[in-house]
Amino acid sequence: MDIPVVAMIVRSGWVARVILLLLALLSILTWAIIFNRWGYLFKISRLNRMFEGQFSSMKAMSDLDGIDKKYDACPMAALGKTAYQEYKRILGDARADSGVKDW
Repeated sequence: MDIPVVAMIVRSGWVARVILLLLALLSILTWAIIFNRWGYLFKISRLNRMFEGQFSSMKAMSDLDGIDKKYDACPMAALGKTAYQEYKRILGDARADSGVKDW
């Protein structure tokens, strides 16, 4: 049984073999990166869904300070914490300014 691709590689010179080997290694590396990113995005998606369930049961924005450490890698949790910190900063600025009456 003669496979044309294998026969072509066997008949090729050392430069072509090095290039083909380099292409094969880079292809494997590329697919490893793709699967790594896919797994990471799957994990983040799962964490976002879990956080969304916990967030919907929160009664006040201050509950965002007490969320679990497992949500540290969760983008939605990071966004919620940042938004709450900004909210507290804005309220603090409004309270400090005597011209603001409706804070």
